[in-house]
Amino acid sequence: MILKNATEESYFEKNIMGKYTTAILIFIFIIISLSTINNSAAAEVMVTPTRLVLENNQRSAVVRLINTDDKEATYRITFSQKAMTEAGDIINVKIPEKREDRLDNFFAQDLIRYSPRQVVLPPAQTQLIRLQIIKPAELKEGEYRVRLLFQEIPSALKTDSEGKDTKDNQPVIMLRPIYGVSIPVIIRHGQTWAEVELKELDLVKKDDKDVLNFQFIRSGNRSVYGDIVVLYSNVNENGEMIEKTLAEVRGVAVYNDIEQRNYKVILNNTEDIDLKEGRLEIIYRRPLSEGGAILARKQLEL
Repeated sequence: MILKNATEESYFEKNIMGKYTTAILIFIFIIISLSTINNSAAAEVMVTPTRLVLENNQRSAVVRLINTDDKEATYRITFSQKAMTEAGDIINVKIPEKREDRLDNFFAQDLIRYSPRQVVLPPAQTQLIRLQIIKPAELKEGEYRVRLLFQEIPSALKTDSEGKDTKDNQPVIMLRPIYGVSIPVIIRHGQTWAEVELKELDLVKKDDKDVLNFQFIRSGNRSVYGDIVVLYSNVNENGEMIEKTLAEVRGVAVYNDIEQRNYKVILNNTEDIDLKEGRLEIIYRRPLSEGGAILARKQLEL
């Protein structure tokens, strides 16, 4: 009797369950790709501005979400907390469960209310995401940061149009990427300041390219953000001053997670100059849209 029941159960599991259950189950492995705005083409979505900074007296802001695809798409809007390493990598960080712990770590999510949280956008249409800043009375001075993440929600996945079993009664394994675009949202409260220096300049040759290595050294309770320009100058054999721009890099940040960031710039337009003599100068300045004030500069005698 026991043997009979065991045999029947084994037959049921191997034949009935094996034939039908595995045929109708779809295992969806979701590959989450969290990118900056530079990958918006892959996500077929555009977000502006690409960086949002709210100073003391600013209590609201608007972000525009644009569907650049030719198909309707659904987007979910959430928070994502990141940190910067000394190598400049942006990594995920664990978010504390308690609100007071999040604020102690200068995470901004508890200071922001936004709507809508999910939108359906027809092709080439724009949705305004409205943010409201709420600061508690006991909030300590400093810079609070979070990333606003826009993720496309994939449409429902189906079997064949008639709902029949898959070929050879095999389970279907589908890889469906979920693309995301995120922007930093920075809230500054009270007296905030920052200073930055450029140190440890070193010109090296790597893979037949001239590379300038250096360090940002940041102090203060806020991040810095700006553009890099590398200039070359030298006096030629005729006594004439030669000046060239060898590199320009826009949108380089040093967040308040770190005091030092290691950086490297590949130099261009070096074919007709001798980098064994002359002078290199790095200038780190605010974006021209913010006035272009110089934040730091450093020279390297060759």
